[in-house]
Amino acid sequence: MNNSELIEKNPWKELSKQIAANGFELMEKNSLEKDELIIQAFNQKQSNIFRLRTSMMPAHFTGNILNSKIVLLATNPGYVEKEEENFYCNPKFIKERINDLSFSNSNFLSDDEERKKESPYWHQKLRYLIEEVDFNKVSKNISLLQFNPYHSLKFREIAQKYFKGLSTDSYLSSQIFGFQLLKNCIEQGKLIVVLRSKEPWFKAVSELKDYEQKGMVITINNKRQPFLSPNNFETENGYKQLVQALK
Repeated sequence: MNNSELIEKNPWKELSKQIAANGFELMEKNSLEKDELIIQAFNQKQSNIFRLRTSMMPAHFTGNILNSKIVLLATNPGYVEKEEENFYCNPKFIKERINDLSFSNSNFLSDDEERKKESPYWHQKLRYLIEEVDFNKVSKNISLLQFNPYHSLKFREIAQKYFKGLSTDSYLSSQIFGFQLLKNCIEQGKLIVVLRSKEPWFKAVSELKDYEQKGMVITINNKRQPFLSPNNFETENGYKQLVQALK
């Protein structure tokens, strides 16, 4: 799919419209209807740390993923209980997530000081690139794609048994769209950085294997602390590749 087709087929459009019409207040369940049955079955069998939180706004992709030069691949957005009651329920934050899910956001990072204070995570992980290149170039040219768009304390891949008897694939409907997004990024020649869960990503998107052989997929050392710093890359000259792509 090209960019226009992805925008047209974006499954998050309807949920985004509903939340916007609700004054940017969350719905009871903030998930795709096609995902919900599988999520319910999965959650019933999981301990609290692995349950997917549909009470929160999904964070499937962040930043300008259709036009960025670099795409970070992660597992799923984390869940912090104290942030659910204030930060994640803040209409300003919800509006930002809707802008992401509707391909309306042109920046990965916010330069708003209040926003940075509330959620400093990616400012910290990208600070080496920001210092070496430029904040605006980093923010406009890096985006993030999650393997699973729903929040949880810890990531666990949804086993195939939860899809048995359903007229669907081995992935959530939302995930399949995310894989289409990634294939589009590969076709456009974007640099891919795998932060976590390389094996599930490569299994879901087979094109990544050849793309890695072409030198366009780089990986990091410390998956728990995914700093994009000079000394945190498994891939030789990985950091230099990022800097070159951003400049």
